[in-house]
Amino acid sequence: MMTSQASRNYAGRSIDLCYIPKLETLSRSRVQLAFGNDPTVCTGVEKLVQWVVNILMTIRGSDPYRPDYGTLFMEELSTGQAVTDDEAMAAFGEATLYILEYFAENVLQNDTPADEVLKDLGGYIIEYDGYTMKMAIEISTNEDDLTVIVPIPLVIK
Repeated sequence: MMTSQASRNYAGRSIDLCYIPKLETLSRSRVQLAFGNDPTVCTGVEKLVQWVVNILMTIRGSDPYRPDYGTLFMEELSTGQAVTDDEAMAAFGEATLYILEYFAENVLQNDTPADEVLKDLGGYIIEYDGYTMKMAIEISTNEDDLTVIVPIPLVIK
C-alpha cells in the first residue's frame, strides 16, 4: 500500500532533518541510519518513526539536557539484564509505555496532523542472538498503521 497522498501534503507543517531513508510504504520498511551528502527533511509518519526509534534507542539519563528522556531498553540489552527473548520483550514493553506517555505529555497538540498522532505501539523480535537484534516495531497513528524493522546493534558491557 503506497503512502496516501493526504499524508504527503506537508504544507505548513513542522519538519525534522531526516536521518532514515524515506519510507515508501505504510506496511513494512527497514529503518537504518542514512546520514550522507544529500540531507533531506521529513514530516508526518516518517518524523513519527524517527521520534519513536530515537526515544527507544536513547538510554535514559544519557542526555544531560533532558535527563528523563529515553528508555532503559538499550541499557537492559547491553548490560545483560535482558538476555532471553521474553526478557527483551518485557524491556520493550516498559519502553513502549514510556514512549506513549512521552507523546501524550509532550507531542500531542490539538493541531497535530493525524499521521503524527501516536495511538499505539507494539512490536516483536525477528532475530536476537545476544549481540544483535532485529525488531519489528508496530506503530499505529490516527491515519494508518506501520511496521518498521529496526536493526539494533548491541555493545555488551
